[in-house]
Amino acid sequence: TKIEQFAFNQCEGLKKVVIPGSVSVMSDYAFSDCSQLKEVVFKEPATLRYLPEHVFRCCNQLEEIVIPNSESYISDYAFSFCTKLRKVTIPDNIGFEKPADYSPSSEREALPLASLGLQFKLLEHALGSLECVMIPADKRGLLEEHWPHLKHLFVDK
Repeated sequence: TKIEQFAFNQCEGLKKVVIPGSVSVMSDYAFSDCSQLKEVVFKEPATLRYLPEHVFRCCNQLEEIVIPNSESYISDYAFSFCTKLRKVTIPDNIGFEKPADYSPSSEREALPLASLGLQFKLLEHALGSLECVMIPADKRGLLEEHWPHLKHLFVDK
């Protein structure tokens, strides 16, 4: 039900991860620095409510991620330095508030994700490769307001 902090950190041979629906908690850096990780699948019905800080940091082969609909929060830098990340699909129910049980590993996580709820720091270090962010239509305007230079990346679901 839980994937601990640094559980698969630096597993260089790891190419695909299937997160079972029974996993409700993933900790910071759980899959960070998995240099060959190319595919992450969240099995439905997912119970995972948020992605923690740096969970997929430096997963340099990861090209696409579909965040499950169970997610209500994506923490800062969840996909930092994912240099080949091309497409991110954000769930319809992504919210503005951190879940009550979210426990950040650093003070910078304690800041709310802008007025929108999503700073998109999770994409900040992937902008060189990012081509498309699939996002619910009702949130697109808010994102464009904060990041007008990324306007061409946002695609309504």
